[in-house]
Amino acid sequence: MHEEALRLCPVGHKSRGPSLNNLGAAFCTRFKRWCDVNDIMRAISLEREALMLRPPRNPYRFNTLNLLAFALQARYVNLDTSVDLNEAIALFRDSLRLRPHGHPRRHIGLFGLSSALCSHFAQTWKNEHIEEAVRLCE
Repeated sequence: MHEEALRLCPVGHKSRGPSLNNLGAAFCTRFKRWCDVNDIMRAISLEREALMLRPPRNPYRFNTLNLLAFALQARYVNLDTSVDLNEAIALFRDSLRLRPHGHPRRHIGLFGLSSALCSHFAQTWKNEHIEEAVRLCE
């Protein structure tokens, strides 16, 4: 259904960004279930395209940054590609800059960044990663 919705939103359509996000999230979910590499590659590609449609002042950029970061983190967890983890951390940090303290949806970026930092700690054993993750959770 998400693929059909995207076909109905060609380049330039006002709903293309949300449709890309929805389809990307669906592929990411399916990847987590079945571990088909093609699914996560497609999810990341769709989320990257969606991010291009959401410039820095776009009110939905926060969501797209997080969806792309979560997809990259999922690929890292399953395929152990450290470059994905580093990019996910950077994207989560970018998303948090768009949601100041007290924002009702800030917890999404906080959770994502703390989770990615825990993964980074497991990879590098650098205390600053786990200490920041704990601070973010608090």
